[in-house]
Amino acid sequence: DLEFHEDMMKVIEKYICVSESVKRDIILKYPELGYKCEVVDNYLDVNEIIEKSNIQVQFKIDKQKLNLITVARIAKDKGFGRMKWLCDALDRNNVEYDWYILGTAFKKEVLEEIQGWFSDNKHVHFLGYKDNVFPYFKDMDYLVLLTDREACCLVISESLIMGIPCI
Repeated sequence: DLEFHEDMMKVIEKYICVSESVKRDIILKYPELGYKCEVVDNYLDVNEIIEKSNIQVQFKIDKQKLNLITVARIAKDKGFGRMKWLCDALDRNNVEYDWYILGTAFKKEVLEEIQGWFSDNKHVHFLGYKDNVFPYFKDMDYLVLLTDREACCLVISESLIMGIPCI
C-alpha cells in the first residue's frame, strides 16, 4: 500500500545504509529522505576471522590446480549462469581447476536446478552451508563473486583479510 509506505517514511527518524551506494540509491529514489540517511559500515573482527580460519575441518584441495571459492546463497539472481559460462571457458582452455561453492538455497528445487547445471562438470563442488566458512578460504587462489551488484559484500572483505584475492 503506497499510502502506508509514504506514512511510514515520514515517521522513520533515520535510515541506516550498509554502503554509500545504497545511500545514493535511496536518495535517487526518495530525494526527500537524504537528510535521514546515514552509512554505518559493518564491523569485521580481523583477529576472530583469522582465529576461525585456523579451525581444522575435513577438507583437502589439490594445490596443483587453480582453486576457486564462491560463498553465496544459491539462487538464480546470484550469477550462477555466469559461472556456467566461466567453467566452459576454463575447460576450453584446459585449465585444471576446482571450484567450491559454499551456501544453500531457500528453495530445494532451485538448489537442485542450479546443481543440475553443473552435474556433468567434475570441477564444481557444492559443499553446502557452513557455519564457519573461513577454513575453506585458507588455501584458495581466488574468491569469485558472481553477482552483478552487492550493496556491501562482506565476503569480499573477509576474503581480503584472509589474503585471498577476489574476482
